[in-house]
Amino acid sequence: MEFYKTDTADVPWDRLDGFSDRMFSQRYEWLDFVSKISGGKIVVATLKDGHEVIGYFSGILFHRFGVAILGSPFPGWTTTYIGFNLKPDVSRVDALVALKHFAFKKLGCLHLEVLDRYLTMDQVADLDVDVVVEPTYVTPLHLEEDQIFASMSSACRRCIRKAEKNGLIIEEAAPEGFANEYHDQLIDVFAKQNLRPPYSKQYVQTLIDNVHPSGDALLLRAKTRDGEKIASAIYFGHKEHSLFWGNGSLRSHQTLRPNEALHWYALRYWKRRGVKFHDWCGPNDYKRKYGPRLHQVPRIRISRYRALGLARDAAFRLYTLPRVIKRHRFQKQLKQKG
Repeated sequence: MEFYKTDTADVPWDRLDGFSDRMFSQRYEWLDFVSKISGGKIVVATLKDGHEVIGYFSGILFHRFGVAILGSPFPGWTTTYIGFNLKPDVSRVDALVALKHFAFKKLGCLHLEVLDRYLTMDQVADLDVDVVVEPTYVTPLHLEEDQIFASMSSACRRCIRKAEKNGLIIEEAAPEGFANEYHDQLIDVFAKQNLRPPYSKQYVQTLIDNVHPSGDALLLRAKTRDGEKIASAIYFGHKEHSLFWGNGSLRSHQTLRPNEALHWYALRYWKRRGVKFHDWCGPNDYKRKYGPRLHQVPRIRISRYRALGLARDAAFRLYTLPRVIKRHRFQKQLKQKG
C-alpha cells in the first residue's frame, strides 16, 4: 500500500466525489479556499495496492519558518475533517501508516496533521503517534423530524416557537453582500465579550466566493416581520454530513430568538437533502440544548523530530493565549453578576 502524488490538473475530482465517505471539506472548492488563506498548495495523493487504486488523500502543503508541513487540516483554518477517501474494505490505519512515509519521504515534510471523520480513538490507540481528542456535537438527521425536535431541551423548543409567534422570517440568502452582513453581526456577538472575530470580512467573502457555486453552502438570514435583518448563519454540507460554520446576530434583537430559528431551519434543510449527520463544529455548552450527541475524533500529529512537535504546541498556545484570557475574564464577570 503506497501513496503517489497526483498533479492538481490531473486529479479525477469527479471520481473522488463518488466516494461514499466524501465530505464538502475534501472537495476542490473547499481545498482551493484553504490554499488561499493558508498560502499553501493542494496535495492529492492516490493510494494504490499494487496496481489497484484503493483510495485518495487530500491536504494542504505549506511552510512556516522554513518548515514543510502537511495539514489535513491544520488548526486555524476554520475547516473540519479532511483526511482520506477510501474503498469500504481499506484500513484507515494502514492508510495513515502509508501517509507518514509519503509525507516525510516523498514530500520532504517535517510535520503532519490529520483529522479524518472516520478514524476512531480505538483504531489509533496502539499507534506510535501524538493523538489529541477533538470532541464535537453531532445531531443524527436520519431520525424523524419530530424526534429531532423532541431531543432538544424544552427551553430550546419554546424559543423556536416564540420565533414563529414573533413573525420571524428565515430565508435562504444570496451570496452577494452576505459576507458584510454576517461579519457586521458577528462583530456585535464578539463585542459582548470584549473580543474581535478571529477572521476578517474578506476571509468570509473568500470562503463564500469559493464554495457557494458548488452548492455545498447554505447562507441563512433572519428578519423581523418589518424586514430588518437581525441574524445570519453559514452552513456547509455534502452527501452524509453537514456542518454549522458560524452565526452572527444583533444583541438588541436576541429576545426574538433568531439563532434557534436559524438552526432549526438548517437541520430540516439538510435532512431533506439526505444528510445523515449534522456537525455542530465543537462541544460549546450552548449547543447542548439542540439535543446532539457527543462525538470524538482523533487528531493525528506526527513530527519527524520531537522538538518540532513541542515548538508547534508552544506557538499555538501563545497565539490563542490573549483570547483565552479575555474569555476567562468574561466568564468570571458573568459569575459575579449571577
